[in-house]
Amino acid sequence: MNTQRTAPDIVRHSEPEGVPKPYWRNAPHDPMIRDYSYNAAILRMDGDVMRLTVPRAPWTFLIGFACLFLPSFVFVAWYFIPEPTIRLFFMIAGPLAAVFAFALIYWMQSYHEGLGDFLVIDRASRTMELPRSKERFPFAQVVCFQWIRGRTQLNMDTEVDLNLLVRDSGEIIRYHVMGNPSRRLVEQVISFSGIAIEEIDLGGRGHRDADIANAAG
Repeated sequence: MNTQRTAPDIVRHSEPEGVPKPYWRNAPHDPMIRDYSYNAAILRMDGDVMRLTVPRAPWTFLIGFACLFLPSFVFVAWYFIPEPTIRLFFMIAGPLAAVFAFALIYWMQSYHEGLGDFLVIDRASRTMELPRSKERFPFAQVVCFQWIRGRTQLNMDTEVDLNLLVRDSGEIIRYHVMGNPSRRLVEQVISFSGIAIEEIDLGGRGHRDADIANAAG
């Protein structure tokens, strides 16, 4: 992607003797937004607008696969399971389990897509929008992006969050954008927007979801 801009320098925090003290307050957010942002995004360009959006599921393939799988499973159970009771169990339970699984996948993906784009950057109007948080900010209000790696207070797995830090009424408010973005995707976003990014690697020393209210948590 050629945006004809140079990516701003990354601000690096390196504090091997301690944990960087948060200077931001986390914005209220629906936990489901965080759960449904794991490493699943593509960039779409339309002139001066960039969208970090959800890839659409291949519904035609999934429906076609389901239509082929169900009768094939029944056929295999009928001809290759000699015991009548076990055969009947698999012929009934197998398709029911498959229908449930496909229905669950459909619901989860539909919900994920219904949340909207992760991020919309409009260089013409110099605004940045977070559709999932229902927020929109002028560039002048944006402090920087934040790439932060570490565990959370409830999960010991070390992962990455991409956040947006915004100045509001004298405070720095942190909004979650998405989880586990690729490095290339982040570079494209900051190059297009011209907004700097702060990079923090906590390792096992702190929690990436901490803010000024619970920095020690």
